[in-house]
Amino acid sequence: TGAVIVGIVASLINPPASPSVAINLVRQPEPTASRLDSPRPFARSGGIALTPPTKKVVKYTYHESMFSPALRLRPRGRPQLIGNSSFRAPKPRPGPRYIVLPSRGRGTGAATATDIVLRRNAPVTSPVDGTVVAVTDYQLYCAKPDTRIILRPRKRPDLRVVIFHVDRVKLQRGDRVKAGDTRLGRVRFFPNSRAQYDSFVSGNHPHVHIE
Repeated sequence: TGAVIVGIVASLINPPASPSVAINLVRQPEPTASRLDSPRPFARSGGIALTPPTKKVVKYTYHESMFSPALRLRPRGRPQLIGNSSFRAPKPRPGPRYIVLPSRGRGTGAATATDIVLRRNAPVTSPVDGTVVAVTDYQLYCAKPDTRIILRPRKRPDLRVVIFHVDRVKLQRGDRVKAGDTRLGRVRFFPNSRAQYDSFVSGNHPHVHIE
């Protein structure tokens, strides 16, 4: 299509096995769940501010995208744990503590994708102002029903924001969305599934994936 895509979900296909490497983790005290009273951006990328998908977030985690077109995300707040030595933390800004997950050996930036850990059944709102480009159902790992939402940001119509793991989506192509206001659906829960962040965030919570 010629469009620059702000990421594709890393869980569309089975990730390649990570090479055996030594990892140095930088840990800070575990905070309580983030409680955001206003739609302060949790990250920026390509000149776009990304708004939290819900007011109560369990944890923001970042990892490598599987696809090279994914743009680097610049988290706001301060790192709680850095598991990827290639990550260079931006200047601390008001915002939540976040985790940068260990490398998966994908060769993309350490924070080119984010898994935002939520409570079960949490509502998911749009992270940007813009327009719905596509809503597509597919089979995660060729076995689990999931939905992909692609948005065209109003401020950068040449880019795309891609969102996965949302259930009960009622939007369709051409619908306009407002950051922090337009409901996309609710977070999808995959029983008997384990994500990379489960090694660092207890509770077996679901997540929404944004790039």
